[in-house]
Formats: sequence, C-alpha cells, structure tokens
Amino acid sequence: MTERRWDRTVRDQLALGRLLPLAGAPGGAWLTESAASAALRRTGEGVPGAELVKVSFTAAGEEGAAPGAGFPAPATAPPPGPLVLTATCGVHARGALAEVTDALRAALARTARDRLGLDVAAVDLRVAELLDEAPEPA
Repeated sequence: MTERRWDRTVRDQLALGRLLPLAGAPGGAWLTESAASAALRRTGEGVPGAELVKVSFTAAGEEGAAPGAGFPAPATAPPPGPLVLTATCGVHARGALAEVTDALRAALARTARDRLGLDVAAVDLRVAELLDEAPEPA
C-alpha cells in the first residue's frame, strides 16, 4: 500500500476528515476537518435561533491556491490557499431570517479565521429547514 493510501486509510478510520491548510504557516501546517467542524459547531450553538447541521470546506478555486507555497498538500487536503466554508443550518421561525443568518455567518467566519487560523475567503450558508420554537426547559 502506498504512503498516500495509508494516510487516507488511517484518517478515514479515525474519522479525522481531510486536512485543512492553516493560513500563513511556513512550511505548511494542517488542521483536521473534524476538529475545525467541532469548533464551528460550538460557535453555532452560541447563535440564538440557529442550529448548525453540517460544515464542510472546499478550496476557494484553483486561482486561490497560494502560488509558490513551497510544500505539497497532503493527499486528501485542498491546496494551500483560501477556503470556502459551507454550512447547512436550521433556523427557528421566531426570529428574522436575515438577522439570524447574518449573525451565524459572521460568527463562523470569525471563529474560522481568528480562532482556528484558517484562510476563509467566503462563508456559504444554506438554510435547509425552518424549525419550530424550541420547547421551554421544564
């Protein structure tokens, strides 16, 4: 088995997901997609009226790849450079949709850039469901 296949097999079995390039890391540094997703889910929990369902990352485009990065990307990683964060969420009907989605988009972008160190070019937010009011705690 080749080294790349071993890497992919181990990551799949550990459910780490792909490796994401950290912004401005000399020589290349990477964060697992599962670690980034977990941090972003915690951020989503702090936004009233929204429930984050899924988070994923893609390269912002071939032209977005860092020219002359000087290091190869791991087998399953997007190339070094800007990323597009795609998040799927549900929104509670009680609030204004635009306000809730703007708050969620801003919170996710801030966490990805400032806390995780990812170069995020855009946050693509998809509202998949309008949710009923959450029940009051007993």
